[in-house]
Amino acid sequence: MLGQGTLQDPYIISTPDDYKEIFLQLDKHFKLGNDIDFTGYDLSSFNITRQFTGSINGNGYTVKNVNYQHLSNVGMVPHLYPNAVLKNISFQDINLSTATGATSRAVAIVGDVRSATLENVEFVNCSVDVGENTPIASIVRNLTGTFKVKNIRMINVTVKGGTGNTGFFSSVNTAVAGYSFSDGV
Repeated sequence: MLGQGTLQDPYIISTPDDYKEIFLQLDKHFKLGNDIDFTGYDLSSFNITRQFTGSINGNGYTVKNVNYQHLSNVGMVPHLYPNAVLKNISFQDINLSTATGATSRAVAIVGDVRSATLENVEFVNCSVDVGENTPIASIVRNLTGTFKVKNIRMINVTVKGGTGNTGFFSSVNTAVAGYSFSDGV
């Protein structure tokens, strides 16, 4: 993978295997170099409960074609912890669901956002579908702390199931300002 993982010289993500590094190098900076197609890719190591403090700049590209049924806390972006940034990225055709009988804690495309930034993030044709044993189903699991959310766009997005906090944001634990939604939420 090209780059040094710094803010000035981020790692360039070109393949699903490169993308997996986001879940392994949690304090590094990443930038997409092209669209990333996950058709047929195993996401079992994409644990959203890991605490990411770097940045992910989608550079206007798309992460797409995920159909994944799982038993654990799997998603496309780990928890974004203080000062982490997720920006300029589109998630398209991301479909996450729980396996029959799963007792997962949460299913979300993006983990918690804790004093972090979401900016210019788009979700198109995405779904989270969980059964009766999963308490949280959401697009973004949690918003908490002093976070920034700007230009979030959701088009043809569905969230189903869950026994507790279910919705586009499963919970918001602070005042929300400066956010916007559009098109087919």
